[in-house]
Amino acid sequence: MAVRLRVDRLRITTAQVIQVEVAVDAPERVAVKLPDAEQFAGSGFDVELRTEQPALIGDGRTRHMRRYRLEPFLAGEYPLPELTVDWTAPGQEAAALSTEALVAEVISVLDAGVRTDGAEALELKEVGAPIRAPLRWWRPALAGIAALAAAAAIAAVLRRRRPAARRPAPAEPPAAIALRALDELERDGTLRADLDRFYVAVSSILRRYVEARFGLRAPEQTTEEFLAAAEAGAAFDRERQRMLRAFLAACDAVKFARARPPAAETMRVTATARGFVHATAQAEAAPAAEGAAR
Repeated sequence: MAVRLRVDRLRITTAQVIQVEVAVDAPERVAVKLPDAEQFAGSGFDVELRTEQPALIGDGRTRHMRRYRLEPFLAGEYPLPELTVDWTAPGQEAAALSTEALVAEVISVLDAGVRTDGAEALELKEVGAPIRAPLRWWRPALAGIAALAAAAAIAAVLRRRRPAARRPAPAEPPAAIALRALDELERDGTLRADLDRFYVAVSSILRRYVEARFGLRAPEQTTEEFLAAAEAGAAFDRERQRMLRAFLAACDAVKFARARPPAAETMRVTATARGFVHATAQAEAAPAAEGAAR
């Protein structure tokens, strides 16, 4: 196990942000849980995070990566806490690794002599004495009359040309998004030739569909965690659970166990994913049709 912490800078102004990256290189069968935003609680930063898809890096290892965007509110010192990475190997108890705690300094953009980009600091100059100009009373009056006339003309044109209010476009159903993504995946011959990338892509499509359709946190969970959540929540019946478990097991066999199925089996995996989407989408449409009939 190897954990790396990268911080782009520790001294910023209130108009800048800090980028943090946590990367973990672990054996393929080890389940890794990266630090979430809650670990920054109390730091004073507004935190946004983005998780990368796990990537195979050779020697039987997988790289897990998450990036954090830290935005301050006021000047001062901000603690960057120790970030804990939890991991579990098959047949072993859960363990954890932590990164180093750091401190970031945030300064005001108006502080004299302090700039992080090397440029000269901003300096406020005193305002000089006002200069009195001769008053021409007729100029403001003419300008006001012209402005009122122009505004009236524009208002009349807008009333004649005002388009009808547009209704917002309806959201595309999760099933349609997933089926289109599967179609594009099957047409991509170069991606289909790379089994590792292909199986990661097809499992990601189905996970995103399940997340949108049933409200489960699929992308952030391991396969077993995801299946346990799906079964506990009774999102779909036992037949659909069995279909989903078989599908994810086939994908994990390629991603983690180095299985190399034939081309026909690869196409069956996408067919299974498409069948799952159709079945669960029909299950969603049926109650709606019954309600309309009543």
